[in-house]
Amino acid sequence: MKLVRWSGAGALALMAGLASVPVVSTPAVATGEYSIGDTGPGGGTVFLTPTSAGNATGNYFEVRDPEVKRRGCQVGTSGYEFTDPNPTVGTGIGDGLTNTLGMANQCPSSASQSAFQYAVDLNLGGYDNWFIPSKSEYEAIWSQRNNGLSDVIDYGGDGSKQFVWQSQIRDSLPSESLNLFNRGSGSTTAFTTTNSSQYFFVARMFEVTTPAAPTGLSATAQDQGASITFTPGSDRGSAIIDYEYQLDGGSWQSAGTTTSPVSITGLTNGTTYSVKLRAVNGNGDGAVSSAVNVTPVSSLDPPGMPADLEVLPGGTTLSLSWEAPSPGGAPITDYEYQTDSDGWLSLNTTGTSATISTDSAGTNLDPATEYAVQIRAKNVNGDGTATASVSQVPGVPLAPQSPSSGWNDGNLALSWSAATANGDPVTEYRIVVSQLSQRVGFRMMRSGPGTYTTTSTSYTVTGLRPASSYTITLSARNGRGWGVPTSFSVAGTGEVANERQTPVPIIQQVGLPNSGSCVDVVDGMFGTQILIQGGWGRSWAWWVGNGLGGPVCTRTLVYSNALGRWGLAE
Repeated sequence: MKLVRWSGAGALALMAGLASVPVVSTPAVATGEYSIGDTGPGGGTVFLTPTSAGNATGNYFEVRDPEVKRRGCQVGTSGYEFTDPNPTVGTGIGDGLTNTLGMANQCPSSASQSAFQYAVDLNLGGYDNWFIPSKSEYEAIWSQRNNGLSDVIDYGGDGSKQFVWQSQIRDSLPSESLNLFNRGSGSTTAFTTTNSSQYFFVARMFEVTTPAAPTGLSATAQDQGASITFTPGSDRGSAIIDYEYQLDGGSWQSAGTTTSPVSITGLTNGTTYSVKLRAVNGNGDGAVSSAVNVTPVSSLDPPGMPADLEVLPGGTTLSLSWEAPSPGGAPITDYEYQTDSDGWLSLNTTGTSATISTDSAGTNLDPATEYAVQIRAKNVNGDGTATASVSQVPGVPLAPQSPSSGWNDGNLALSWSAATANGDPVTEYRIVVSQLSQRVGFRMMRSGPGTYTTTSTSYTVTGLRPASSYTITLSARNGRGWGVPTSFSVAGTGEVANERQTPVPIIQQVGLPNSGSCVDVVDGMFGTQILIQGGWGRSWAWWVGNGLGGPVCTRTLVYSNALGRWGLAE
């Protein structure tokens, strides 16, 4: 970095015998949000606009005087020599930031009061992208001294700012090294350790466009309304004058605020709304945020229904987890559970998981008994809606772990890690092979040659028909029953299927209706076949609940060659 001298004759002269530089002309037309001489977003004075001569950056520039003196890059009593590669050879408009960062990076950490590091660390006017101007950027500042910048550069003052640091060493090749304080030329203006502390200006580039999107939206339900907190995005160089909100993709409405939160009124309790926000500045409407959902509630409402209840077995316990519901008109104070037809019992938690060791009547869980478990939330307004029941048996094994597979001459070799027995030894494993497809909103599994059992943690399935992929479902059994299943997919054999074969049976699954009863499944057309009604029974599947598993309704369909159609299995 070298010093620039403000010449009283109105030209900008460089130290150490460098030639004077021409004055940059004032732009004929000042365009955009800011004009030269205006106060910029960081509190500086604008000296370049996107249309200024020589400015190809597309940005505005503002300059400030931090009113401090600093050394260039002094280590001990000596100036530091920047060596190959020289970090600061750019002299143009837009080079100051890169120069400053490069010099701060190369200047040793032991350097005291470095002007480079000062500029890099500076946070001024709410911005931290200040830099020491390059040669051409200083020229532009000087050229605008009569257009609102005379107070900034103070060139007509007491002369204390006759010399200022600029952010390059010399117009030279990158391989040149130069001592900042003794240029080796015998110049009487070279700086020594006694006069090396000098003033300098700082500048920053900024763009003026529409605001960036708000982020981190969080919605709080209110009575017939909602409060949306958020983190503002960048104003992009023009102050925010309003925030707007959009409900369910409709028209944009003014929120009448320039800060978080946004308050929305006039909503209908019990209706879920999708809310997006955007900021507005003098250049127009900003980028749109991601959506957040909110359901307004009466202050007298109890909580909603918890979602995705999962029940996993322990040795003599059941582990419950769920997604929190809407709290209603007051914070959730507790969750309760019910087993079978017993009364409700507190879980003593406001979280989303709990472990129970008794039924809701207070009797210890029996490791060989199946329990149908429901939960509900509570607040000061009362009991919330209960979930559908999920059945599970304490003491049955957990799912086998780390399954793997591989083909060998058309046979599928499977292996897995032993399941956690939960207090009673595992006696066998069950393997179900199926082919998955999707039709008419149902999830359907075309079964393979059958269901297999083994006492080992490996098994080879033979005789599989060609398929693009197979789904393997593993479960373990002990003396208390079949445990939690796990499923994974494997690629098929790649062989060509024989279209004359009778289609294999299909296992059809659909999510459990809100009523909790498979009787209420709405039957639909199965492909081009006739309407197949009923036959649904309750089971468990891992494909629901975002892969966490949950209750489903299942039935098996078989194809009759004689009738030429599908029907329910016997």
